[in-house]
Amino acid sequence: MYILLKGECKMVFTEKELVDMGMTDLQIKSILAKQEKEMSEKNTGVQIYKHDVEIHTGIEEKPLTPTSLEQIASYKNGQIVELPPFADGQPFVARMTRPSMLALVKSGKIPNSLLNQATSLFANGSSALNSTGKNATNINELFDVIETIVGAALLEPTIEDIHSVGMELSDDQLMAIFSYTQNGVKALEQFRTERANTQYNSNVEVIS
Repeated sequence: MYILLKGECKMVFTEKELVDMGMTDLQIKSILAKQEKEMSEKNTGVQIYKHDVEIHTGIEEKPLTPTSLEQIASYKNGQIVELPPFADGQPFVARMTRPSMLALVKSGKIPNSLLNQATSLFANGSSALNSTGKNATNINELFDVIETIVGAALLEPTIEDIHSVGMELSDDQLMAIFSYTQNGVKALEQFRTERANTQYNSNVEVIS
């Protein structure tokens, strides 16, 4: 099922679909709770589509028309986004899309062995890293999931293109791309703010 939240089309999964994907009751409960929270936070003007059933809630009713196939096709081109640089004077701008983490699980690109970590990331976002403590296995598994999502998100250059010239993405870049896949361009504001603060502090001269 797809929902339109404030102009953004987002895939949501039913309990049956999650069961079919092999998830445990705890994982299903966590994912459904996250989806319900997202819908409640963006409830103003929510439009829900399922087959031929249409529900529209909000203060102002507007006539709705189906999104054209041409417009939908254009979405696969993604967005051009400025990401944290490789280093000072080495900017990084990429064309990206926002893949569905659960769709990656369903397609097998995120294996069943990483379901727990994928569920944790889906429910908690990047804060899931804080709950791993110093468990190296959990941290490695979380980054395996994040790297899969990052690889699916990067359209131009692709992650393979970057690796082919001997470069690796920094932790900031990985987390910025992951945050973008979960919350869109607005999620990158914190990285730009942190970058601006770092540049400001580097220009401050301490006089004693």
